[in-house]
Amino acid sequence: MADYKAFRDAIAGVIQAEAPNSGNVHHYERNLFDWNKYLAEFVSTIQGKRQTRGWWVTRERRIHDNDSARDSGAAFGQYNAEHQFVVRGILGVQDAADTDAVFGDLCDDVIEAMESMAITGAWNIGPCVLRVQEPRQFGSVLCHYAEILVPVQKVYAR
Repeated sequence: MADYKAFRDAIAGVIQAEAPNSGNVHHYERNLFDWNKYLAEFVSTIQGKRQTRGWWVTRERRIHDNDSARDSGAAFGQYNAEHQFVVRGILGVQDAADTDAVFGDLCDDVIEAMESMAITGAWNIGPCVLRVQEPRQFGSVLCHYAEILVPVQKVYAR
């Protein structure tokens, strides 16, 4: 059974529900031809202030691991697979408002939300890794940027 959409949508849903003030959360990487419309997808109003703030979820890879299935006591005909999702986030830089600290805390909120995500069926989340947290240009906006790795493991039957 294909699980990509289910995992991706669950991850985005948890960010929306559990990470306060996360901004706009997209279930997939946005691809709009018009740059102004693209940037508008990431503008949020948080505590009365309009700012560039948002997240999107993608999958980097899916790995089958027959050896770990045997080691974990999986039944004959079962195998483990790991889906490596990446949650990418941005927040417009405002030096006077110490957005560096705001974004760092927001990244921690997202990681904690992912790792406390309810396990459904035969799948597991985490541990998550903050792979990148740095300033980057996002269109014409200087932003804090992060990539959070979210491993999802599931036992599949052949």
